[in-house]
Amino acid sequence: MLITGKGLETPIAIPAREREHNNIEVIMEEIDKLNMSDKRITLLSNPMRIIITTISSPEGSGLKKLPIRFMDTNENALIKNYNEGNCLYHAIILAQFYAECSELKANKSRKFNQFYKNLDEQKKRVDQLIIEMDISPAKSSGLNEIIQIQKFFDKKYPEKFRIILFSLENIHLKPIWKGPRSRKHDLILNLSGDHYDVIKSVTKFFKIRKYCIECEIPYSQ
Repeated sequence: MLITGKGLETPIAIPAREREHNNIEVIMEEIDKLNMSDKRITLLSNPMRIIITTISSPEGSGLKKLPIRFMDTNENALIKNYNEGNCLYHAIILAQFYAECSELKANKSRKFNQFYKNLDEQKKRVDQLIIEMDISPAKSSGLNEIIQIQKFFDKKYPEKFRIILFSLENIHLKPIWKGPRSRKHDLILNLSGDHYDVIKSVTKFFKIRKYCIECEIPYSQ
């Protein structure tokens, strides 16, 4: 399901789910996630468009088949986040450090691997981020928290970092959310259930040849 409207810079994508779970409560819950800004008021004050895509599961007798996967992925293109507490913030810190290492002239992989193995140093940077943002992290972090982190990065690191969020539950190869403007580095996350990992390369992770992050579409030339 996609929700579009005059007050949105990018559509709201609601992940694929059972038909009975797509109802007005789900839609309003997604709209309520925008309450960190004036976008909710703007959206509700203008006409909106809701696009619903339905998929029929195959029927018949025989052995049960595994659920259909709409996208094939390469797990080697992920930076696995093994932290459950403050999961989103740990993923952001891993993505940020990975981007910072890309600017080094030498020993990029070694420096990142050292940081990746040092859970104490990761926790220290996460705690520092939370202190600087002056927040109390929610038990389950979502769009509101991502918007807060993006706003904080825009103030502390102008034009440097943009957060982009994908989810395999979204059958379209489009981000669930991304920062409003292009930055020097994209911090690309993958959401699976309530867990966040880091995508090193969109093309390698989704096994596609080329992908335009601005247009949000794959292409061949």
